[in-house]
Amino acid sequence: MSEPLAAILAPHRGNLALLDANLLVLWVLGRFGEGKFSRLKRVSQFDYRHYRMLCYLAAAFRGLICTPYVLSQASDLTTLKGADSEVARAYLKDLILPMQDAYEPAAELVQHPVFRKLGLADTSVLKAGNPRTTILTTDLGLYRYAQAQGVPALNFNHLRPLQNP
Repeated sequence: MSEPLAAILAPHRGNLALLDANLLVLWVLGRFGEGKFSRLKRVSQFDYRHYRMLCYLAAAFRGLICTPYVLSQASDLTTLKGADSEVARAYLKDLILPMQDAYEPAAELVQHPVFRKLGLADTSVLKAGNPRTTILTTDLGLYRYAQAQGVPALNFNHLRPLQNP
């Protein structure tokens, strides 16, 4: 990857990465190879190069963490046709097993002021963020809220131009 990308990642090394649902879906579809991205609207702007970049980014962190609300979204979004759906769920399972869980009850999350703007899953991500956890997202709203609260965050879409072809 490029030197500017490595420089952006440097302050986040040693942190856990908390991926949003779109990036989890990108990761799952990337495991199939190059042909699945156009099948799902939420990740149709991505291609195999973006999957490889996501793998590179994830490797820069100490590990992955996620919330059950985001994992539920990702599971729903990786429903494909036929046998591909079962394969996608197997890939998702492989991704989830080594992850740490960050859980906060929904009844508490809906009391958070950003719930009305971000919804349950993104509020759970924001609440799970901390100085040792970097949020990696495609969602500009979530990214901006995280930055405003001093939570380390990277917007995947801002990093895409930095990847090598």
